[in-house]
Amino acid sequence: MDDCADLQITVGPGEPGSYEIEMRSAMPESETVSVLGRGDGCVAAIRAEELAAIDDIEQYGRLLTQSLFTDESVRTEYAKARSEAEAMRRPLRIRLVVEAPELHDVRWETLFDPDDADTRLALSTRLRLSRYLSSRDRERVVPRRRSELRALIAVANRRDLGPVNVRAEVQRAVKGLGTIEADVLPEEVDGSMSRATLATIRERLRDGEHDILYVVAHGGIRGDQARIWLDQEPGDEHDSVTAERFADVIRQLPVRPRLIVLGSCESAGTGTEGAVAALGPRLAAAGIPAVLAMQGEMEVASLDRFMKVFFEQLADDGVIDRAVAEARNEIWNQSDWWAPALFMRLTTGRIWSAGFGNDPTVLRDLRNLRDNTAIKECTPVLGPRLMEPVLGSRLQTSRALAAEFRYPLGPGDVDHLYRVDQYIATIHRQNHVRVARRAVVRKHLLEEHAPSVPEALRDVDPWNDAQVTEAIASVTDRYLAATPDGPYRRLARLRLPIYVETSTHDALERALVLEGAAPQVRMCPWYANEPDLETHLFDATPTPEEPLVYHFFGRSSVPESTPVGDDGVYDYLLGLGRSLEHVPNDVSGALIGKTSLMLLGFQLDDPEFRTVFRYIMTRPGVADLRRRGHAAVQIEPTDDLVTDVGLAVNYYERYFTERGLTPYWGNADEFMSEVWEWIDTQG
Repeated sequence: MDDCADLQITVGPGEPGSYEIEMRSAMPESETVSVLGRGDGCVAAIRAEELAAIDDIEQYGRLLTQSLFTDESVRTEYAKARSEAEAMRRPLRIRLVVEAPELHDVRWETLFDPDDADTRLALSTRLRLSRYLSSRDRERVVPRRRSELRALIAVANRRDLGPVNVRAEVQRAVKGLGTIEADVLPEEVDGSMSRATLATIRERLRDGEHDILYVVAHGGIRGDQARIWLDQEPGDEHDSVTAERFADVIRQLPVRPRLIVLGSCESAGTGTEGAVAALGPRLAAAGIPAVLAMQGEMEVASLDRFMKVFFEQLADDGVIDRAVAEARNEIWNQSDWWAPALFMRLTTGRIWSAGFGNDPTVLRDLRNLRDNTAIKECTPVLGPRLMEPVLGSRLQTSRALAAEFRYPLGPGDVDHLYRVDQYIATIHRQNHVRVARRAVVRKHLLEEHAPSVPEALRDVDPWNDAQVTEAIASVTDRYLAATPDGPYRRLARLRLPIYVETSTHDALERALVLEGAAPQVRMCPWYANEPDLETHLFDATPTPEEPLVYHFFGRSSVPESTPVGDDGVYDYLLGLGRSLEHVPNDVSGALIGKTSLMLLGFQLDDPEFRTVFRYIMTRPGVADLRRRGHAAVQIEPTDDLVTDVGLAVNYYERYFTERGLTPYWGNADEFMSEVWEWIDTQG
């Protein structure tokens, strides 16, 4: 995982020329954070107008360095962080958080090391400098596997502003991307040329398949607005697109690129005016995890060399700030070496996930998992996140309900579905939560999957429980048919005797039927006074041909079996405690070590995950877990919801490995793909 030491320098608002400084540093594998707070009275004497009057880059950088590190405590904290990183032989990631708007124009990339007058921070590969921007958007940023990354290269050729060598620009980007697949604009489609217009870029990005957007175009600040000159639409009277308009289009995409590279001159601002409204910072503020943009005029030759090395280095390990540092070093002797500016929301700087990694212990556990799967001694435990391709994310559902019912509590709570449900149940009544959930599901299915919704239901409003179930089933069937290599179909093809399901839907059962099995379905009787044989109890022996699918959190077809709100989760836990004796012995045994486990489709804060995991950890016989290979999925903390990713990674790795489980750093689709490769090719 991330092997960098971390230093965050925050330049807070203050009086002009005097800004409060806060510093936070953390070392890899350490559980402590060193903090120099704003209450400690540390200030920086930065005068933006004085800097703007300096043309000489070296003089500019030295004055900026002197201004930022005016306070002796700030210099001492920096020296401490750097020396600790050097002692551990780790790079030091320096993230500048500039909260004072008037300082966004400052050329921060020209900073020198305050303890080494010959070292520029932005030119050292041991010191990775970036500008860290927060965003009001709280969409989770989860890196994908490198093998699944895809780029869209858009080269605009506005001959009225000076010709662009389209072929050379495309070839440079494609070569630099290496094995990362790329689509290109312009391209010929059905005999007509599809160019790099705003509408075409938006349409290509709507499918969510592109992780990288690389734009080459003329750009700059005209008047008081940042603009980019893309190719024009036929009949379009506007000769350029404002930064605000471009950022809004990107913000509204269902899935946004993880990295946007802007090869347009002046795309990060002029370096002396208007950068706060420029395209690079606006895209970062709109929720893009990382944006690389050019500030000021940059020579084409410098840009060519920089981009070539940047993409080559990015293809090597996916760490964006390291790739930028290496590329800057390529043009260190050019007058515009400082022009590339990196804006990030990523605290790790990594654009793709590490998966299982190459640790020998992990590889041993994977072999165990493969071998146990082959002899049918493996039990998948499925989380509710696997249904997101059909139902949308919980985050979307939670936010929609919070907006509809004007949820008044903190912004963090808005992202927790059960808390929002609890508010609705309290203000209205419990049944109203189900009505509201049905409305959200209906809206999502009609907006995203209308052709898959039964025609007889499309004009019905509202839907009742039966109609919601019918619509979800229809969309699920289409989804399963279209994704033979998706998690559900691959899990079903394993033909295992037991599957534990925490989703309340029946996608797994439908996948098993598609793969020729006859699933036997039961659910936990936590809510029932008298469990019955057909619904809850199971006294037969599960087999690969007739596997048992056991629903821990109820089924949507039985509304009273599904918890509602935080109170519902507590009621569920109490009911589970009363009904433990009715959980089939085969299920209990599988979960505590008689089989290997695959946990996938969860986030760590899901009540379903926490419940099943604690059930496993507290049952008699749990010591058998350590004898077999296990894997937990989606353990990587999402960058924008964790205050310190390095410490979080260290914590989770220790937590799970001590309990006999191997954490997987990636999402459920990637996890299943990697496991499948082991099962299919490593035998």
